[in-house]
Amino acid sequence: MQVCYYLQAVLMLKHLTKPSVTKNLMVKDWLEKKVSNSSDGQKATYISTSQNIIVLHDEDEHLFEIYFKFIRPTLLKKNSKMVNHFFVTLKGQPITNSGKDLERLHEKFQQPLVTAKEAKAVLTRWALEHLSEEDRELANTYINHSNQQEGITILNLINGMLIVTTLLGDGRGESSRYPVSKKRKRTAERIHQGEDGEDDEMEEERIPAGEQLDQKDECFKKLLEKYPIQLNEHVPSLTMCKSISQTTAQHCQDKWRRAQYKSRIEDVIEHFRHPPTKDQLAAYIDRQNWTSNIPRLQNVELFFRPHKIRGKEDNNNYKQHG
Repeated sequence: MQVCYYLQAVLMLKHLTKPSVTKNLMVKDWLEKKVSNSSDGQKATYISTSQNIIVLHDEDEHLFEIYFKFIRPTLLKKNSKMVNHFFVTLKGQPITNSGKDLERLHEKFQQPLVTAKEAKAVLTRWALEHLSEEDRELANTYINHSNQQEGITILNLINGMLIVTTLLGDGRGESSRYPVSKKRKRTAERIHQGEDGEDDEMEEERIPAGEQLDQKDECFKKLLEKYPIQLNEHVPSLTMCKSISQTTAQHCQDKWRRAQYKSRIEDVIEHFRHPPTKDQLAAYIDRQNWTSNIPRLQNVELFFRPHKIRGKEDNNNYKQHG
């Protein structure tokens, strides 16, 4: 059963799928899996379930195929040959609690328990600070999409999966076999080493590391002098950033965008004295008339901390005027 537990952990902790998706993965879903490619030509397998689409790169797909062909059949009994669930127990019956199976795997190897919800929260926090808006959007699409959601493409799901699994996986393992951008490889390595990884979003330059950091910091300071970070300003264009530095333009734009995004979240948080409802959050954000770089409700809720001092409005007043 350890293989079954491990594969469930792959889905919940690496792909951040809900336990219910893992529990309800069906044999029919697996047999109808399809293959497609990422933007840079990497092959991936995608499985349409009743709730969402699971995307696996070659290595994960190979492990699932070994389980399905060689391990699962040994678990089926005469009275369970018609079981349609992909994951089954030692008695050949459908698993009933993926979260409990994940707990058993941690206990077996004497590891502290990490839930899918906790893994998702860690990724969301880190991505907010360190990923570009484009990569953050792709990752968010993959971990939060549903089958009923319109406008979702397989290409975006594959690209999102590569970002998520590289960040949550071993940066020296999977990301080296299934290369994503150099930026993401360096990010994964920093995560594996326990570092914050902030400067890994910078483009590679053939100059010493210390000078590289100094140059990027200096260029960003120049950008701030010309274009201070303000809540209601648009993100400076890449052309404007290139007028300061051709080589660090993208880094400066991304850093400016992240700083403004964080400032907008802080503004929303500081607006309330007591924890607001989603409707209250949405109403306040909508009133700001921001057209881009708009804080997501889940990001605001994740970072929300009730203030001990009085905010701009009390929730009761907000209900009256919002």
